[in-house]
Amino acid sequence: MTVITVNTTAGRLDVMVIDIAVMDGDWRQEVRTAVIERVLAAMAKACGLTTPATTWWVKLPGHR
Repeated sequence: MTVITVNTTAGRLDVMVIDIAVMDGDWRQEVRTAVIERVLAAMAKACGLTTPATTWWVKLPGHR
């Protein structure tokens, strides 16, 4: 899974790419949704935000 964040602050572009290794397994939509929500919430907390930025997105390999 790759988490990509893009924010604009003070006229500049900040990009962060975080690769998270996951095992093959049960990746039904509700499982993917739960994992993505938890990762984004943890990132927001680490950045001192109450919620993830709306400009952040997640890409799961093989899923669009």
